[in-house]
Amino acid sequence: ISRIAVAYVSTPLHRLLGELVATRDAVFELLRKHHRPQVLRDLYLLGGTTCLLLAHASQNVGNQRAALIQLHTATICAAIADHNALRAWSRGTAALINEWSLRPRASVDLAEQGLRFPASKESRVRLRAIEARGAARMNDRVLALDALDQIQAVQGDVDGYDDITEFGGLFSFPGAKQAYYLGSTFGLLGEHDKAIEELQ
Repeated sequence: ISRIAVAYVSTPLHRLLGELVATRDAVFELLRKHHRPQVLRDLYLLGGTTCLLLAHASQNVGNQRAALIQLHTATICAAIADHNALRAWSRGTAALINEWSLRPRASVDLAEQGLRFPASKESRVRLRAIEARGAARMNDRVLALDALDQIQAVQGDVDGYDDITEFGGLFSFPGAKQAYYLGSTFGLLGEHDKAIEELQ
């Protein structure tokens, strides 16, 4: 999963799609067999993360229905595994897809749901950044600026272990991506000087 998550960022999607589907199918085939509880939990984690990658892929090729099905499956996997980091990342991905689909209210609500689950600092910054951009799309300046302030607060928090962000690639939220989200939020708010500063 880690190799695919990293490759997803820079590899044309058509080169990865077959491998992603095969990986998902292999994980769910293993889940049909009997395993010890810890092995089952790990398999549900792998199944959930694979479905999140497929949700992104489906959205990127314009198949929102498939994206939502993959997201739903990832959410179920997170619940069965009782995995908070996967819960947080699934809500964040759902929030992002809603934001791309111009449903900013749903995007903000889902990002806020994701923040209820303990996860890494990187995951929490991602959720706040999605919340900020969704709020800016709603023209809710107060909420957008508050979410941006919360990003600064999160930066000072103690980091928690999160084996989703350990996969890297698409499951990471590095400084450049943070700056892109902050810049686009300021742009949506009409604060173009701040947007340019962040984007540079």
